[in-house]
Amino acid sequence: MSSPHWVLPGPVRRVEATDPAGTTHASAVVDPDTVLLAFALDGRIPLDEPLPATEAHLLHVGALDPEGTQAAVVELPTPYGWNGWTLSKVSLAGVTRLRTSGAERGRWLEVAVGRSLGWEGGTTLPWLTGEDATPVWVRPPALRLRRRPGEPESPHWQVEVRRPGDETVLACLTGAPGALLRPWEQVPGPLLGPYEILVHRPGRQRGRRRLTAFLAEGVEATPSAEWRLLAPQGGLVPTRLDFRTGGPVTVSRNTVAFDSYEITRQLVLRDGTRGFRVQALVPHSEVRLELDGGLLPWSIRPLDIDAADLVRDSALTVCLPEQAVAVAPELVLVVEGAT
Repeated sequence: MSSPHWVLPGPVRRVEATDPAGTTHASAVVDPDTVLLAFALDGRIPLDEPLPATEAHLLHVGALDPEGTQAAVVELPTPYGWNGWTLSKVSLAGVTRLRTSGAERGRWLEVAVGRSLGWEGGTTLPWLTGEDATPVWVRPPALRLRRRPGEPESPHWQVEVRRPGDETVLACLTGAPGALLRPWEQVPGPLLGPYEILVHRPGRQRGRRRLTAFLAEGVEATPSAEWRLLAPQGGLVPTRLDFRTGGPVTVSRNTVAFDSYEITRQLVLRDGTRGFRVQALVPHSEVRLELDGGLLPWSIRPLDIDAADLVRDSALTVCLPEQAVAVAPELVLVVEGAT
């Protein structure tokens, strides 16, 4: 938040501020007609977004009144200072719309039982991730526009493609609610690196939705093994990744070899002018020890466990890569040199 700024001393529904030119700006913290704040597992749901048809946290005034399936509600401790409000953990699966007893008459909040905004199709490369662990798409996905129940099919969603941190619009298109768009067809190639998709109503900035995608069109990778198990001598079974690229796209290393104690390697993909860092990896096993309810870090090294720890509240978790569905590995316990 840029300066100057103020901390709100308690729950408020609306904030008004007057700038030096005398213009008053209003910002709704809580919609006064619904008296409800909704939080998805990954953050707050915008005021003009439908509620997710999954689990959500709702901070509200009055009792919840759902339509459709009866919502499963667990009441939680209310945050400090929010007297008169209730915090509920709610499963909205099967609920079509929701309101509170403190809301204005007829003010319902829709639940997203229609199509939600997100990627469809496309192909990711399991052996590469972006620096922030984002997936790398080698065949770009299509964009499914959100459609609320009963929403008319008129082209009033605007989609802009940009680079993160850059205001230059690489492509701009519109589509009807629920439509499947291919925003990359208008973007100059090669399609390489991170892109940002902004979706909003034409002429409106409120309610903007933002999606990101890291593209690496034409990049291929072939592993010597699709997963790595823990090796008997310690660490992981060594493996190798071979890369191929086409056109102007190049990779800083065509072959990456992983030794026993190496999980990831950093590479750079280039389009002739810019370079983008990625992480190369092969899904692997790891182990974790729990002592007296405390979790130790995940490790690929053999664990040295004191015999005294075995009589405590302890547990050993072995995590196998999800690709290893038909593998039944052995777990070896060595005591004073004897297996």
